[in-house]
Amino acid sequence: MTLEQMQANLSLNKIPNCFFEIYEKIKYTYQERANLILSASFIENNLLKHHILTQYQELIQTAAEKIKNNPSLCLLLCLVEEYVKMGGNTCSDEYTEPKGEGIEYDFFHLFPAIPTIKSSIAYLKNRNVPDKVIYDTMREYDTCVQTCCSTLGRPAFDKGRLGWIKILIHNSLIRIGRLKYEIPQKRNTLFIKVYQNKEGMLAVFADGVSVHKDGMILGAPGFEKKEGSFYTECSETNTFIIGHLVKNGLIENKKTTFHKKDWKLILSKDDPVINIHIPSDGKFDQETIEQSFKQAREIFNHCYPDYPYKAFYCASWLMSVSLQTLLKPTSNILNFQKNFTLFPYPAYGTGVFQFVFPKQGIPDDYNTLPEDTSLQRAVKETYLQGNYINEFSGFFI
Repeated sequence: MTLEQMQANLSLNKIPNCFFEIYEKIKYTYQERANLILSASFIENNLLKHHILTQYQELIQTAAEKIKNNPSLCLLLCLVEEYVKMGGNTCSDEYTEPKGEGIEYDFFHLFPAIPTIKSSIAYLKNRNVPDKVIYDTMREYDTCVQTCCSTLGRPAFDKGRLGWIKILIHNSLIRIGRLKYEIPQKRNTLFIKVYQNKEGMLAVFADGVSVHKDGMILGAPGFEKKEGSFYTECSETNTFIIGHLVKNGLIENKKTTFHKKDWKLILSKDDPVINIHIPSDGKFDQETIEQSFKQAREIFNHCYPDYPYKAFYCASWLMSVSLQTLLKPTSNILNFQKNFTLFPYPAYGTGVFQFVFPKQGIPDDYNTLPEDTSLQRAVKETYLQGNYINEFSGFFI
């Protein structure tokens, strides 16, 4: 089968350019490789043996049989397997998913990931990551299917889930208690410089970013107007540090000068950080969060000594300063924010919908959003009023 035939059979509008190179390597062996990945024994040895997706085994086996009988899907499976190995992202614009209905399409994007499971577990074991953490980390596959259940109304593993789980495939993600932690493949692009004095106080300066006159990054929803905007650059002389400070999560529209001798630079762009991701399941009280932070420090210091991180970092709608006027002061979300020093993020203002309204997503009409919880009511009212809950960033050392 040629690539052109596969594209036509699966109604693929476009494919990544690297597929042509991959195809030349696998065009004589892809069917054999697909048959192996889709075999009942291979699925059992890589999923059931490690207690992954146990409740969906019958669906997965059925999907495998249907894919096995579709030569076009078999070829695409092997192309995507190699594509993800190379660092390709199935969420990117260059990749379109196959058009079709049925369980084989619902679960198609799980199968390119299955061959990586054993190596992911072996990698974590070789780093002496605790067994409980390894077990919880590999449950990410179950979480992906459950996410599809919430958004699609049925079990599935779509291209978005494969695009997300590639950070686990590339050994960058672990779950520690309530939270997930990522060692980014690329250096951070933080728009800040952080200084600390001898008393332990922090001074956060915005650096290298255009800012709306009200302190948000220019271009964030509700902060698009350039009038009165300014550009930040944190600079040092022999004597002084000069720049725009971040206060209460926003960037000040004035320059501040500090005596350099009193402050030490401790965090800036390209410094290694650990990204924090917040899953939607589980308790969110401060004690549970602190337990995760404590264990994370221990694990990264002991199991990843070759990654000398400077800070923990999180970017999320949960960090939005807008929530401080919408939620009660005792809210678990606001208590979570207090663990971090907040600063603006290049926001889209849409992240809140995925978690607060998983079935609806981003609506065309905000009036159609449900009001089943106090948080849903608060978010809906915010957007109906023409305001946004923009994503923010935060860090702690």
